[in-house]
Amino acid sequence: MNYLITYNDNKSTEQIIQEINNIEGLPLKDLKVMDLIYHNGDPIRSGIGVYIFKSKEKCYYVGNCVSRCFAERIPAHFDLRKVGWFNSLLKTIIKHKFTDKKITDESLHQAAKFAFENISLVLINFEYNKDYINQKKRINNLERNLGEGLKSYNTSFRKIQSVEIENDIL
Repeated sequence: MNYLITYNDNKSTEQIIQEINNIEGLPLKDLKVMDLIYHNGDPIRSGIGVYIFKSKEKCYYVGNCVSRCFAERIPAHFDLRKVGWFNSLLKTIIKHKFTDKKITDESLHQAAKFAFENISLVLINFEYNKDYINQKKRINNLERNLGEGLKSYNTSFRKIQSVEIENDIL
């Protein structure tokens, strides 16, 4: 099952969107922690970048991992507690797919069931780069551009930060 894209500076946002649309992703019901660390037996180095929760018809959520790796960030989306601080995917599903948009422990539970039955994961891994600040900016810019380009349900990305990085405009 292919769900991993390795980021390449030479690819345009449109090319990456095309790859995302052409990749099936890993169904959440089949996801194991190991899949966030290894892909086809090879380590996912550095384990940071952008992740997408999508179905065949819709992009539900685009997020990034900069200070945490995929293995730490992605499971946090499935906290079923109303007081959970990072269950953004579940709250996004409730907001866009449910008639009653109230966030409750029960609606979070139903949103998780919906996610596991209908949504797949795609990872875009950025290989290790010792220039952390510029890599963080690249990841944030790609997250924002993909969120807009894929018409993701979640839209609260960082303010436009198209900044100059090593004399390249993103």
